[in-house]
Amino acid sequence: MVLAAGFGMRFRPATNSLPKPMIPLCLRPLVEWALDSLVRAGVGEVVINLHHLPVPLERFVVEHYGEKLSIAFSLEEKILGTGGGLARVRSFFESEKSFYLVNGDTIQCARLRDLEIARSEHDAIASLLLRPRLPGALYTGVTFDGTRINGFGDDPGDLWMFAGAHALTPEIFQWIPPSGEAGIVSHAYEPILDASDAKIVGVAWDGVWHDIGTPARYLDATRDLIAQMERGVVPVPSNGSLEEGSLAGQSAILRGSLYQSVVGQRSVVGVGSRVLDSVIWDDCRIGIDSEIERSILTHGVSLPDGMQIRNALICTSVRGGELPPGGRMLGNDLVATPIDSEYEMTISGERI
Repeated sequence: MVLAAGFGMRFRPATNSLPKPMIPLCLRPLVEWALDSLVRAGVGEVVINLHHLPVPLERFVVEHYGEKLSIAFSLEEKILGTGGGLARVRSFFESEKSFYLVNGDTIQCARLRDLEIARSEHDAIASLLLRPRLPGALYTGVTFDGTRINGFGDDPGDLWMFAGAHALTPEIFQWIPPSGEAGIVSHAYEPILDASDAKIVGVAWDGVWHDIGTPARYLDATRDLIAQMERGVVPVPSNGSLEEGSLAGQSAILRGSLYQSVVGQRSVVGVGSRVLDSVIWDDCRIGIDSEIERSILTHGVSLPDGMQIRNALICTSVRGGELPPGGRMLGNDLVATPIDSEYEMTISGERI
């Protein structure tokens, strides 16, 4: 199962008109990274939960994976959480020996088969992917003895964190409420550890992994994935080319310079322009003699000549809500919001 129902609140206003799993990361939608990890693990059937803007996501998955996977969708009228979303599709899994559950906005190159191997070897209800805990990160801390998970929480002494992928048995449904909103940690894993001899085991992983929770983390992930592509750890997508530390779609038109950046399909970088540590989505236009640094231009953004932009997420319009904090309109059809509070957002050299 792929969890893909979230609103992508911290990517607004881009996600007012685009489901978060369709955000392109290195020329591939986030959901494609998740589905490919399942295909590599030998999965033949998948269910995806949906809520916010479900139609474009469903259309993409059917078009690109309909011949590789048997696909079902679970449309949630109200977001049910990890446990509640899983309980809603119980009928898909209750006759299986085991199954995988993965976050739709987490990029990982771990072998999911290792989760199932560990779960099976220790006859566990669940096996969870774990990573060394990042300093100051707001992820669920895990007490882990190298095999078994013994607790969850926010103890700063916890050296591990949950990384968003599970291998499960149908026994998990005995612990999750049959309907309504529920979290899998609070409603299942913690009670299992408190009241049962059943085991929850962990698999440690310190390879390529990114949680695309914010635009700042998205840029960090882009930078790292480009570096991993240069080392041959992550494959270069078939619809792009990697040159001198930047990735460009096959149909991009590059008349300027790129530095540790991504430029999407049919986007144009004008003569004399420089794109540094930034991501340009599809169908964008950057005029001549411009400089874009540590910024994101979403689908269809067109900029005039001579622009200087730093630390900005720029979208074509605001749809479905008010401007996020710190956001402002640029003319009649563009909106800019700061990516990272640690840096100034500048447009054409003027501080905003």
